Amino acid sequence: VTKQLTKRPEDYPDAKNQPHVQVALRRRAAGKRDGVMPGETIPYIICVDEEGKASLADRARSPEEISTSNGALKVDVDYYIAQQVFPVICRLVAPIEGTDAAHIAESLGMDGSKYKTGGIMSSINPDEALEIALAGLDDDDRFKECPNLELATPSGKKIKFDGVRDLLKLDGEANAKIFVSGSGAVDAAGAGMAPDGKKKATEETPLTPAQVSNQVRLRARASIKKYYDGWLVSDDEILPCRTRN
Repeated sequence: VTKQLTKRPEDYPDAKNQPHVQVALRRRAAGKRDGVMPGETIPYIICVDEEGKASLADRARSPEEISTSNGALKVDVDYYIAQQVFPVICRLVAPIEGTDAAHIAESLGMDGSKYKTGGIMSSINPDEALEIALAGLDDDDRFKECPNLELATPSGKKIKFDGVRDLLKLDGEANAKIFVSGSGAVDAAGAGMAPDGKKKATEETPLTPAQVSNQVRLRARASIKKYYDGWLVSDDEILPCRTRN
């Protein structure tokens, strides 16, 4: 799970109830410089609490903490089955006659008695409804409203980047020339360099992997910020309005 910091970790009044804030506070205490500032997105994983006394926020750990714990920290698989797998399956099989939440829970190794009251959809957290609905869409439908990624070459030229698969197609050969190898010596298409190793004046200067990585990172942060700004536009043609969620 990932969540963005909208302020400094120590400025959250309810920091004890925010998993991503707890992770950020631990990172700051450990002297880490990334994942501790407003606007950054914090990944976290819910871990097992052997004593059963820790809150959800206290059980949140960063992937880095888990990988360096030598097995001391264990992912709470039961939590993810109950909170992420179970709701999605319920949503998918809801139209099938004869299915019920209790049977699905038991099939997943959960306690089915907790779900014997109410319908199959009553067990789904309303806050997860949108995420569950999107899970049934393929990537083309899910991201059809997202703007295309545009990369800027050193000369200022804008290149539409549709992904690695499209880049490797024959009709993407022209766009492939904007990239270079890790050494920066030649471009991805093997063109644009003179025999003496100097750049041809008539060729577009290729992008290095570092430049591509930085541009993708900046555009990802901009998109995440736009999401958390929460602006909504009504579809009322007579009186359209813009508001925040």
